[in-house]
Amino acid sequence: MCLSLEQSVGTSAANAIVDLFGTPVTENERGWLDEICDAFLNTDPRLTARSRSVLWGIFGKMTDSIFTTPRHALDRSEDLSEHERLG
Repeated sequence: MCLSLEQSVGTSAANAIVDLFGTPVTENERGWLDEICDAFLNTDPRLTARSRSVLWGIFGKMTDSIFTTPRHALDRSEDLSEHERLG
């Protein structure tokens, strides 16, 4: 989605749009987000190491390996408290 935005308006304009409106999502991603919101009764819980592990477990992924950890999650690791990192 970000690539198509960049190709449509150029890199600088795409970066400005993302800064203003946040990361664009596809219709399929929006469906997942809607279901997650419904599951949490439209509250806004923080993603913890435990909830992330449970989510990855649903899809049969191991979360203890750097090779199965998405890049954005690695970038967020400093945001988690030590308690959250340990699960």
